[in-house]
Order: sequence, then structure tokens, then C-alpha cells
Amino acid sequence: MMSDWYDKDYSDHMNAEYARIRAKHPKLVTVHFECNAGWYPIIERYFDGVAELLEKHPGATFRASQIKEKLGGIRLYSDGSPVLCEPVGKLVREAEIEADRTCEVCGAAGALRVIGVGFYATRCDTHAEGGQLATWQEPTEIAVPGIEARVRIHIPAKKDEDDG
Repeated sequence: MMSDWYDKDYSDHMNAEYARIRAKHPKLVTVHFECNAGWYPIIERYFDGVAELLEKHPGATFRASQIKEKLGGIRLYSDGSPVLCEPVGKLVREAEIEADRTCEVCGAAGALRVIGVGFYATRCDTHAEGGQLATWQEPTEIAVPGIEARVRIHIPAKKDEDDG
């Protein structure tokens, strides 16, 4: 299903913004962004932060391996020097939090929605495509020796008993 908003103008805008961000950080932006342009400013701030970290830590390395949308959230995967692990992780968490409330299409305030059957997307009302707001339980801490994790659980809306 192709969305009404995704046309040649939008595609050209995405390509131009990607090229601008890549020109700003040519050594850092080495993968294509697998998400829509509404999150590009978030990704740009992420790379701005990584660039600052690399200036503070001469000789440290960083390589972006994938940047994408998955289950309505932004995913920023990378590897590099151990000294950058914690501060880059902080940048990733900041980007995830911001993307969770930002429309992936236009960058306006958004919320996680379920569009169709099982397709999750963070969208504003304009780009919701009929999607219903998803509801979540608060993150839950999970105790696994040696691993720290927080999990979000989707709670589907209850069906009315009349719906069968």
C-alpha cells in the first residue's frame, strides 16, 4: 500500500535531506536511513553528538551499521571504540525517546499507532492513515544476570463484546 503523502516531492525531499546530513558528517553517515524524513532531524542531532564525542576522544572509532524504523521506533546500530560505548548509548536512548513522540513522516508531534493489521508507526494525526493509538504498559525492569533491560508491552484495545 503506497501512502498518499509519499510522492516524488517527498522522495526528493528525503534524498536532499540525507545528502545534506551526509555532507555535514561524511565520515559518520556511511549507511542509508531506512525511515522517513520526519526523523532525519533526530538522526542529524545523533550524528552531531557522535561528532562531538569523537572530538573529545582523539583516536576513537565509530561506524554506523544501520539506521531504521522498526515496530514504530527508531533503531540506531553502530560499533566503535569501547570509550564511546556508554556516551553513544546515551545518544541512542535520547534519539529513541524523541522519535517515540515524533511523526516519522513530517516531524510533528506524534504517537505510536497500529495501522492495519500489526503495522506499528509513530505518526501525527495527519499521517495516521486510520491507525489507532497503541497503548503500552510502563517499561518493566527484567532481572537477567549480566543483562539490564527495559521492555515495553503493547496492550491491544479491548473488543466490545458485541463485536464477537
